[in-house]
Amino acid sequence: PFRVEHDLGDRFVVMYSGNMGLAHPFDAVLDAAARLQDERPEVLFMFVGEGPRKEELRRQVDRRGLSNVRFLPFQPVDRLHQSLSAADLHLVTMQPELEGLVVPSKLYGALGAGRPALFLGPAGSEAARVIEEADCGTVLAHPSGEALADAVRRWHEAPNRWATASEQARAAVAEGFAEALERFDVLLRSLVATE
Repeated sequence: PFRVEHDLGDRFVVMYSGNMGLAHPFDAVLDAAARLQDERPEVLFMFVGEGPRKEELRRQVDRRGLSNVRFLPFQPVDRLHQSLSAADLHLVTMQPELEGLVVPSKLYGALGAGRPALFLGPAGSEAARVIEEADCGTVLAHPSGEALADAVRRWHEAPNRWATASEQARAAVAEGFAEALERFDVLLRSLVATE
């Protein structure tokens, strides 16, 4: 329904969903959009959400004349699954200096929606580890517009790889949830047993 409502048709949607904040680098994203605008007009970069950097991003998009970038506001919680599943790929970004301090939670929503993720951030982070272990996306530790555009092209041109990664993304979240529940259960039982 989200794709129909926003007239996405058969476009290949690369979505950033969440807070457009200070912990998230976007230069490579806009550079990739500029590289793909004429070459791959079917690719659409969509920013869904709000945040302190949203207006700055809008100004950069306007200044650069990027017609393949669209902005939408935060989506209501009851429609979030529609929004997240409307993407073909999800962008997850993180400043390298924040490794070990933050985990971009948007990764789990994207994977839970069964979509591969393009992670722009440190290779040693939890987000990178999850993507690589589940083989459900691409990690760009040193993101550039060229590298991101190449990654988008590869996913766009490989529907079989995309389908496999989508299943692996969903499975990674399900397995991680089950593992977290089991660990919590063990911890709770050990605390109760000590009293």
